[in-house]
Parts: sequence; structure tokens; C-alpha cells
Amino acid sequence: MPTQLPAKRPSTQLATLETVLERAKGYSDAARAENTRRAYEADWRHFEFWCKTHGLSPLPALPGTLAAYLAAHAPELKVSTLGRRLAAIRAVHLYAGQSIDLAAPALRDVWTGIRRTHGGQQTKKRALLTADLRKAVAILPDSVIGIRDRALLLIGFASAMRRSELAAIVVGNKPGHRVRFTDKGLVIEVGRSKSDQESKGAVIGIPFGSHAETCPVRALRAWLDASGITSGPVFRSVTRHGHINKSAMTGHGIALAVKRAVFRTALADGYDKKAAYTLADTVGGHSLRAGFVTSADAAGAPIAKVMEQARHVRFETTRGYIREADAFRDNAVSYLGL
Repeated sequence: MPTQLPAKRPSTQLATLETVLERAKGYSDAARAENTRRAYEADWRHFEFWCKTHGLSPLPALPGTLAAYLAAHAPELKVSTLGRRLAAIRAVHLYAGQSIDLAAPALRDVWTGIRRTHGGQQTKKRALLTADLRKAVAILPDSVIGIRDRALLLIGFASAMRRSELAAIVVGNKPGHRVRFTDKGLVIEVGRSKSDQESKGAVIGIPFGSHAETCPVRALRAWLDASGITSGPVFRSVTRHGHINKSAMTGHGIALAVKRAVFRTALADGYDKKAAYTLADTVGGHSLRAGFVTSADAAGAPIAKVMEQARHVRFETTRGYIREADAFRDNAVSYLGL
């Protein structure tokens, strides 16, 4: 008689299926950057809570529900934030096999009206130019926070990295954007970023500066020596008593460091506290990246090299950073003799 093969155990099949589903979830999670995924999860929780509070269904959600949600939060949230929340809600529906009619008049007209009404109110943070940076780092104290902020500002400016990327810089064999020193300066090996969702990676080089007091390479070495950091996050949160934590700074913390530096500079320039706070509110973490692009272009750096350092894929993106400065370059009005 032929040997009968033993039947597969259902429990084994179930375990295998669970393993495959878990693996699939991992790949699905990897499809989006970590920051985007966290933002989407928070956005969905907010929408879900709002719907339950008002007795509405979050999944599936009717176009009228989405329109009401957007209208309710339009006065307090940026249009870009509302747009991201709309994308998050749509993503959850698609993942659940549901659909949302974004072209439904009840939703389309409200969303268009919100963008027209509030879209022009979006304000970009002011670029921190080279002259601003020199003044800012010159008056930073030689405290633990001052040494850290000096390195943070100079590296952030020279690397043209986003604030989330700055927070992810590491030394040693740790996950993140690894930094290493060379005889020509330093190299930052960037993994996944906003413009590199496929994780092809990039290498950012920062050469030694011409002036010791504003050299990003020396500033970073000074911070690592002062902090004793040999492995893990480079830019870490520091308590007011000078205790260095093990965790990396947040993007918000980096933005506050930039604001704090501008506030100090404004006071040194003779501004009163109220005016200094107002000036500090015009900058943020993105001011370093914007400042690099604007300053490098104004100094005559080849636009291709500027794009390469900033890792811009499209020229229009770079052009958007330098448009205001470009408005005065060789302006036709200067020929009129006014």
C-alpha cells in the first residue's frame, strides 16, 4: 500500500498565516517614513475621537462627515495639517478596503473654500542667513547647552538637513544617520529621508570651515568631547542643570534652539524682550536649511551643488527657497536712477 502522507496540522497553518500577516504588516509599515506613519496614526485617532464625540461613523466616513471635520478645525489648524489629516483618513479607508468620494461636492467645495480662505495665511519661517548665523554662535555661552547649540546650528546650516534628520544623527554603530570624521571634514551617511522613501541613501560632506569660530566640523568635535558621547544620538536633550540625557532631541527641541539663539542675538542688538520674542518667532528648525540654500546661492555657489547638498530632486523646490532674494538681484528698478 502506498504510504499515506500525514495531514498538515491546522495549528501549523494558522501559525504560518499569522507569521505571513505579521510580515506583511511590517512591509506595509515600511512603505511610509516613520515620521509620516506616526503622524498618520495621530491624525486618525483625532478624527476617530471627533466622530465618536459627535455620533458619526469614522469608518466608513461620509463625505459630509469629512467636510464637517475640516470646517470645524480650519480656524485653528494650518491648511497643510488639514491636508495631511485628509490623506491619513483616506489611507486608513483604503487599507480597510473602503473608499471615500473626495470629488463629492459636499467635500470638494468645503475643502476648496478652506484652502482659498486660509491657504494664503500660511507663513514660512525666515531663512537664517550666514551673517545671522555668525552673530548667533558668537554670543552662545560656553555652557553645555551653548556648546551643543553651537554645533547644532552650524551642522544644521552646513548640512542643509531637515530637523528630523538632525535629530537622527548618530555616532558609532547605531541606527540613524551616521557621522564620521575624515581628514577633509566630516561625512554624514543619510538613510531614508523625506525625499528618499526607497532608502537609497545619500552622503553629505561638510568640509572644515575657513574660520575656527564658525567651523561646523570643529564645533561638532567640541560638543562630542564636552559631552563624552561616543555612541548613539549626537544631539541630545539637556536639562537646565546641564545633565545630558540619553535620548535625542525632538524636532520641536531643535526649533526652540534656533529660536533661543535668535532671541539672544536680538537682545544683544538692542531689542527689548517683547521685540526679541517677536523676532525669534519668525524662525524655526527649517530656517537653517532655508538659510543654507539662500546663502549659498547668494554667494555664487553652482545651483547643482546647492541642490546636491540639500538633496532637492526638482529645481523648482530649490528655486522656491531663493525666490525672495532673487527678486532684488539685478532688479530692473535699479536701472531707473530713482
